[in-house]
Amino acid sequence: MVDFDKTLTVAINRYLLFVGNGATGTVPEPCAECTLCPWRDHCSKLWEENDHLSQICGLGKLQAQKLREAGIETAADLAAASDDTRIPHMAPVTFTKFLAQARLQQARKDGGKPVVEPLPQEESRGFAMLPEPHPADLVFDLEGDPLEEGGLDYLWGVHYSDGGKPDFRFRWGHDHSAERLAFEDTLDWMPNHLRSNLGAHVYHYAPYKITSLRRLSTLHASREEELDGLLRQRRFVDLYDVLRQAVRTSEPILSLKATSKDSPSQTDQNPIQGF
Repeated sequence: MVDFDKTLTVAINRYLLFVGNGATGTVPEPCAECTLCPWRDHCSKLWEENDHLSQICGLGKLQAQKLREAGIETAADLAAASDDTRIPHMAPVTFTKFLAQARLQQARKDGGKPVVEPLPQEESRGFAMLPEPHPADLVFDLEGDPLEEGGLDYLWGVHYSDGGKPDFRFRWGHDHSAERLAFEDTLDWMPNHLRSNLGAHVYHYAPYKITSLRRLSTLHASREEELDGLLRQRRFVDLYDVLRQAVRTSEPILSLKATSKDSPSQTDQNPIQGF
């Protein structure tokens, strides 16, 4: 019989010894939990110092692995690659996209000015996804705490125009009971507003907002019809999705809080991109 307690103790001791000796031979790799990790600033500094491929906007972990296997180890290596480079198991159009992105970022890193390049227009992509503007359009945002058990969306905000004057409607959710009330109140008010303004839409940035609405609707078995109606009517517009299909920039991230070195504001966006 295997003594699991003894085996576990041995494994723990080996791990602690490995860490205590400096964990030599290891390097940090981006993952989905980076935003929650207390070591994220340390790892981000190492990735920047080592010109890690995760610095390339939109580049994912599997794509980075394919590049490394082809001998492209850093963001600078990618920027210096020739146009006719072919990466095994990567579509040429995909490589061309990341090559252009790497070159923009490298030029900026070398002291160039911030650049925004429009991408070729395609039907139903990029700016073509935007509906006609309406004076009753809504801008929806959430602030959440992922460290709270189960996650907690504690601030619900909607910016809109009331009689031509800008207004901000908000609800707090400092615990899960209050979060549910904020969710239900928002999904009561929002459809009513849109029914009175048939051409209006709800704009948001990044898919987290819709994911959260779906999560809470399922968790509480509440406002399911209201949410389903808004989704089927395509009343939500993800501006992040529009932006990433419409332009390429010289910055490593597409966060609304991201800035160039010429700007006084800061960013708290996770630098790991698609990792």
